[in-house]
Amino acid sequence: MAKKVPFYRITHDDSGTEADFSISSEPVQNESLPHRHDHYMICFVEAGKTVHLLDFEEHVLEAPALLFVTPGQIHSVAQAGNAKVTAIAFNASFPPAMDLNELEHLFQTAVIHLSMEEIKGILPYLD
Repeated sequence: MAKKVPFYRITHDDSGTEADFSISSEPVQNESLPHRHDHYMICFVEAGKTVHLLDFEEHVLEAPALLFVTPGQIHSVAQAGNAKVTAIAFNASFPPAMDLNELEHLFQTAVIHLSMEEIKGILPYLD
């Protein structure tokens, strides 16, 4: 019998209240089982190295890098490594100035490796 892949929603806090947007920054601590999200997610690898699976394709993420996950994609952390990651999660309706086609276009590339100059442009937004 095939197992169902869990679907996760964005929550505000431990109470389970649903949200349109969330941001968290922490070291990647544990490997995870495959799961899906009902939202978009951008993972910014600020430091270290980690390995993620996206639709069962392995992506080695060494800082600085971005990982883009679309709703419904199967995602898991294959190796936590020593990475510090800021995860930005949001529903399609959250960025009101962006239409769905623009959003899908932005997420066509799964991983982007960044230069030190590009990091300097992103960090103020994460703070």
